[in-house]
Amino acid sequence: MSLFLSSLTIWMALKWAFAFSHGTRTRWLVALMYVIGFSLGVHQLNLLALPAISMIIACRRCRNKKRVWWRLILAFAVGCAVVAFILKGLMPWSLSIAGWTDLFAVNTLGLPYWSGAIAFWSISLLIILAVAILLENRYKSLSTALWCLAAVMIGFSVYILIPIRAHANPPVNEGNPSNVFSLADYLDRRQYGVNPLFYGRTPYSRIMREERITINEQGDTIYDYSWNSLKVKSRDIRPMMKEGHIPDRSRFLTDADRQLNTKISLRDSAPGYVIAGVRSEPRLTPELNMWLPRIFASSSSDLAAYRDWTGMDSASMVKVRISEAYDSLGRAVPMRDISGMPTTKYALRPSYLQSLTYMFGYQIGYMYPLYLVWNFCGRQHYVPSRGEIDRHYLIRDSSGG
Repeated sequence: MSLFLSSLTIWMALKWAFAFSHGTRTRWLVALMYVIGFSLGVHQLNLLALPAISMIIACRRCRNKKRVWWRLILAFAVGCAVVAFILKGLMPWSLSIAGWTDLFAVNTLGLPYWSGAIAFWSISLLIILAVAILLENRYKSLSTALWCLAAVMIGFSVYILIPIRAHANPPVNEGNPSNVFSLADYLDRRQYGVNPLFYGRTPYSRIMREERITINEQGDTIYDYSWNSLKVKSRDIRPMMKEGHIPDRSRFLTDADRQLNTKISLRDSAPGYVIAGVRSEPRLTPELNMWLPRIFASSSSDLAAYRDWTGMDSASMVKVRISEAYDSLGRAVPMRDISGMPTTKYALRPSYLQSLTYMFGYQIGYMYPLYLVWNFCGRQHYVPSRGEIDRHYLIRDSSGG
């Protein structure tokens, strides 16, 4: 289905390019945007057709013009920017606003779950369509853009099937996206975790501690490092449980948060959202972060694979002096011993050459061709592999497979 929809979008883009009348091209473009929004419900990989579509549009507009190659490169960059905007802008922002609208409608107005989200989505769509109709005669390009945005939103609404099925509590219900907040987590793929892309951790990054200073009765300074240092990202908002139980698992909840939870729990069978905690992530050793970190996993099997592909060992890695805690001002500082003197600690970090070697040797030179070969040519053998260099897909196994 994903391949079909990707092919369909390219075909519709070509139909748009070869249409003669302006009205026909506009209809093809709006229909194309609807299919793109609809295809997101099948797989987000279909968004990768947008750079190709933008190049088709550029070719249509650049006929009989010079410097076509530069225009194609610019069109490709614009298509990539549109993909980033949909993934990191339109989808999360719209769901975030819908979530807070639903929170207001449920907790303040006493309406059922999803009432605020549906109202926000419907009103936004009606406003976009009304403005598109009003601007149709004077600003045709802007009107067409708004029609395309509305078509994407209508196609994207196919995701409503997910909370409908999740509400039925099927046996396989990952993330339980039965409310608007859990649906946002589901679409953001929060259950899979986050790996660094441009800047972040390396294999020997450590969780930093909070430095808490107290004075005992004798006037001595006591340094306490018993708490992990956490970075708060957002609140964890969930529907009130039927039994009225409030899940309070966070030391970051304020008194106002607890008062709100108590107020919602005293309702008589009315729905309501409570603040179950906060979403946080541990702060890691800042000195061990690096740009373009392709080497970041810390398990023994991953470290062995890094060693096989890059020759990375303790002798070839970079030795870095590190801090181990954050003080009350948010500064990274070394831990202090019982006498109050700062300690000196060192850790290992991959070199940039090793990171680039792994990226070009394994990720681009091995995994990317492997993905293409498996999809279009089939597997060569059935030897399981997680990156071991002696199980390369181009190496024939002993059984002749």
